[in-house]
Amino acid sequence: MPSQRFYPRLFGAACACLLILLGAACSAPEEGGAGELPPSAEALGESGLWVSAPLLRPMPAMAMGAAYFTVHNRSGHDDRLLAVSVAHEAGAEPVEASLHETLLVDGISRMRSRAEGFALADGADLVLARGGAHVMLSGALAPDTPLAMTLRFERAGAFTITVPTAQPPQT
Repeated sequence: MPSQRFYPRLFGAACACLLILLGAACSAPEEGGAGELPPSAEALGESGLWVSAPLLRPMPAMAMGAAYFTVHNRSGHDDRLLAVSVAHEAGAEPVEASLHETLLVDGISRMRSRAEGFALADGADLVLARGGAHVMLSGALAPDTPLAMTLRFERAGAFTITVPTAQPPQT
């Protein structure tokens, strides 16, 4: 049976290991904060901007949806995502796109339009995801059709990306 002195030492060693692991997990990326790009990231021309993980979540019953993706800025300067737009084919119902964010205010989730866009510092990633910054879409969205979306940046200009449709969960 271990002595009474063993348990405090074991506890102390476990705490020290936990602190080391937490410190490593929370440390900032080296040299300017620019982390590694995901292998699936797509370059936006020669701008130094990259996009990864685009995803469209249509809600056909409500004639709306949301688009999510991450913009990685490795351009050497700050930029701003100003607007998004969706091209539509002749005869098709137009789809309106706008930048939004979801905020928690007094315990209530609220969505607001971001007409000013989103700042994108050099070396940073702008994550558009559920429950935060996102692209709000209104109009008829085809459930299995990717969407061509144009992103307009203050400095880099406009680039069109293809946003694939998320597969509904299997039941």
